[in-house]
Amino acid sequence: MSKPNIEQTSKKSRQVPSFGAVFEGQGIAGPNNLPYNKTYDNLFRCMYNIPPVFASDKDENGAYFILDAISLLQAAESLRAARCVRIVVESYLLRLGKTLWFHIERHPETWADIAIRLESPGIFREAITHLVGRFDLRGSVDKSFLAEQENGEFILEMCTRKAAELQDRKLRVERRLIEFFPPKMIHIDTEGEVSFHLISKVMQIRCQITIFLMFRHIHRSNTLADRRSCCLLH
Repeated sequence: MSKPNIEQTSKKSRQVPSFGAVFEGQGIAGPNNLPYNKTYDNLFRCMYNIPPVFASDKDENGAYFILDAISLLQAAESLRAARCVRIVVESYLLRLGKTLWFHIERHPETWADIAIRLESPGIFREAITHLVGRFDLRGSVDKSFLAEQENGEFILEMCTRKAAELQDRKLRVERRLIEFFPPKMIHIDTEGEVSFHLISKVMQIRCQITIFLMFRHIHRSNTLADRRSCCLLH
């Protein structure tokens, strides 16, 4: 069995079996050889407050588990019954813990849209943080894929605005680092002298910041590695 592609769980890119398909013998055989479909079985379970049955979260780093959960959401949306499964799907996904954050980090474009459809603030916050941080790095965010999603226009608008705000704040930090001067070295009116070691440290820090600026290892850098170096400097 091939590994499922989590990125293909988009509402517009992945087809959900029609409700009628359940009665046409598709899926695997259920009790007494009656037609059975796992996704719709889970949908009815949620409607009757019965826990859904998902794949093991240990298989393929939780990929099959996530695929079952998102398939349930898509099936419910096709029947205008999303509110019956949102809380259930969100709670099961959040139980994955670090595994879920790993998948969100790899495909934030998909998860931002899924989070809106789930009405999940926690998942959306995690996905949008990754998107905003990478938004102006070439090739780091698939903007064309985002534009095709149901909520893509809203997500792109938010990322554009937040990325601009983040750039402005980073620029302010860099300017403040260059202009920084320890209070004890400004207009000494008290007894005692300024330590030579303190003067030396200030000059070393300014020299290091200047090097970073000259080699563009700053907020305008086009590589993620340079951005991380900039974060370490800050």
